[in-house]
Amino acid sequence: LTPDTIDHLRKLHPVATESMGDLPDDAFAIGVVDAQQLDRILHHRVHNGSTPGRSGMTGSHLVAAWDAASPDGRLGFQLLIRDICNGVFVGEVKQRLLASVLIPLSKANGGVRPIAVAETLLRTASFYMMSLLEDDMAAFFPRIQFGVELAGGSEAAAHLTRAELAHAGSKCADIIALKIDFRNAFNAILRRRVWAALRSHPKAAVLLRAFHWQYSDPSSLLVFDRSGHRFAELLSTEGVRQGCPFAAFAFALTVQSLYEAALDQTRIPNSCHGFSIQDDFTIVGPYDEVMRVYDYLEQHAHVDLGLELVTAKCQVFLPPTTTTAVEVVDAIHTACADRGLAHDTRMESLGVMFGPHAEIVAHVDSAVDDSAHFFRCLTHPSMHVQTASLLLRSCALPKLSYLTRTTHPDLLLAPARRFDQMALDALKTILHLHGADTFTRLESQTSDPDCHIHDPMTDGFDGTDATPPSGSQPRTSTSRLTYCCCCCCCCSCCSSSGSMITSVNVSLCTITGIQRLQRYHCHPGGLSDDVAAASQRLPSSPARGAN
Repeated sequence: LTPDTIDHLRKLHPVATESMGDLPDDAFAIGVVDAQQLDRILHHRVHNGSTPGRSGMTGSHLVAAWDAASPDGRLGFQLLIRDICNGVFVGEVKQRLLASVLIPLSKANGGVRPIAVAETLLRTASFYMMSLLEDDMAAFFPRIQFGVELAGGSEAAAHLTRAELAHAGSKCADIIALKIDFRNAFNAILRRRVWAALRSHPKAAVLLRAFHWQYSDPSSLLVFDRSGHRFAELLSTEGVRQGCPFAAFAFALTVQSLYEAALDQTRIPNSCHGFSIQDDFTIVGPYDEVMRVYDYLEQHAHVDLGLELVTAKCQVFLPPTTTTAVEVVDAIHTACADRGLAHDTRMESLGVMFGPHAEIVAHVDSAVDDSAHFFRCLTHPSMHVQTASLLLRSCALPKLSYLTRTTHPDLLLAPARRFDQMALDALKTILHLHGADTFTRLESQTSDPDCHIHDPMTDGFDGTDATPPSGSQPRTSTSRLTYCCCCCCCCSCCSSSGSMITSVNVSLCTITGIQRLQRYHCHPGGLSDDVAAASQRLPSSPARGAN
């Protein structure tokens, strides 16, 4: 931390010039907090290993207290969460509950992403309030937005973008994709417009009292140094705090009307389709219609919502079906030059690379290379074996799991084999098993490009020859990953409990998932041509265990 970092953080938290607005007199208030719902929130949302707030209380602390509490103790905790949801606390108690630890995360481009970590009690109440809206998400986001309370939403948006490019490109020679970038979107969006968006939607009425209590007054953002001493204090007066359970929903609901209005500017109805994950917005359609959508966003985003388009980071993607038409390409280049937009035959959007196969493979290779530092840390001599094994089992595979669900299997196979070999080598180093024959079968799978990949669904391979400790049955994370690869669902493949030997299953998970993708042909070419219908919001699902 340096004074320059704090100055940067202050710039990322602009000061509001207008008040958010008043709470309606008839705002909804919770009467009873459902014990079963609260239990689910505590175990699957709060107890997730996330960083604690100012008090140091973690989700595991709350879960331990809840599980060990008497009926009266649980009732008392339910009443406390109810009072936080209803915003009954004022003065210093309110300020202490709302104070967040601000963590400046480094971005790849050298910038800083500010993450506000609130008190665990406040997050618990916020998650409970959001759970009351789970069944209504399709009403809030009937199209475009895939990034709110939707399991597998990111990969669904990526596949639909690819499918729309292929489908529209087969009919027209001027199809492009345009990705939109807003500067500091969550903190810059006008809080009064967020409040207006919430008030305008009848189904959001349940959230009004809790949201107003948390956002109507300035709240403290505390920055601590490595030794735990307070380094600086900022105030949050505008936008929504990135890291708050309300933030994703409130932001997405506010920009939904902007996205819909922009897509409606096309001369030909439904000629453009948009796919969004929060502030990441990708538009696909004929280039002249896409430019009309962009012009509307440029004119209205800042005036209506306080959002600033970063033209230098917006990009036009020219797919192969378009680049073959020279006259069309020249017209697209001219349109881009008039607006200062970059254009290329490759584009990274929604965490996925679009473009030639070589570029996609290079993107996946880069993701594998980025994991090398993680494995080096796990194998450092000062890292405890138990801690390293847990981190390997819980964190290694998710580094590549998103790509297994969004990249064609043929392009992912070679980098995935390299990743699995890195994971296997790390595991052998952690457990000091070099020279042992425990992993003989695993090594053959990761080293021989022509070998048969075992499928646990058909031949019973459980990923290990080792005998588990007495009374412990290893659970194959392989089968869980292969299922999510086919269904495009979020999963925590490596988070299952069990003996330490379960971590052996980290290796081969990715490759076996690729094989299943190949078997079911779950790739862009296999998606339905009716992308307009498919882009409607997927069915809602139970709350996910990870944020």
